[in-house]
Amino acid sequence: MDTASASSKVISLSSAEGKTLLKNVSKSKAGGLVQPILYTIFTKQVTPAGCGMQSCAMLLSANDLGKQYDAQSFMTIKPSSFDSGLVAYTEQSMYSFPQTLQVTNSAAVSKYGMTLSEVAMVLKSHGCTVKEVHSSHSSPAEFRSDLTEALSHFDSRCGIIVNFSRSKLWPNIHRSHHSPLGAYDPTTDCVLVLDTGIEMSSFWVSVEDLFTAMSTRDYVVNKSRGYCVACK
Repeated sequence: MDTASASSKVISLSSAEGKTLLKNVSKSKAGGLVQPILYTIFTKQVTPAGCGMQSCAMLLSANDLGKQYDAQSFMTIKPSSFDSGLVAYTEQSMYSFPQTLQVTNSAAVSKYGMTLSEVAMVLKSHGCTVKEVHSSHSSPAEFRSDLTEALSHFDSRCGIIVNFSRSKLWPNIHRSHHSPLGAYDPTTDCVLVLDTGIEMSSFWVSVEDLFTAMSTRDYVVNKSRGYCVACK
């Protein structure tokens, strides 16, 4: 079963409509944005609470490859045929870096997951300039502006990770989550969430609905969720 199809607010990437949206954005001359490196190398988390660390690993890996290869060449590479050995960072390998361990460790993440601020700190520890935004101090307009700026970096020199509550998109799923964004379609005002969840499909969702899902409270730190824009 395609889990994403269980919500009326999202469009599964694996559906005909979802594939068409990605195809249209990739060929768009009307301001559509896509990051082909990130989309091509994207893989799922391997541990139940690993969404935040896997999201960091994906952004750092895409950034690294963007400095070595022409991003345009990734437009014709199928994710299933990409050489995963070229990916510099994975959820598990992130814990082998001293800078990651200055922020958190695998035992802590396994037990508590990661907050938005911890995701930001991990990215900063790996040399990124990070804008950390909590939705309570933001707006859909600012979010739209920040995500379009981040995704305009075709070579993945900048990227964006969102922290949201699934319950606002899937009423029967009561979990918070981190995932990177891979594309934006201005015609529908939808973003592509590259969902790190093991049993979840990547999906398209409107900027407004995703912002609502981010406008929920993380009671671990008593702050709202939100997003991080990271550049390196």
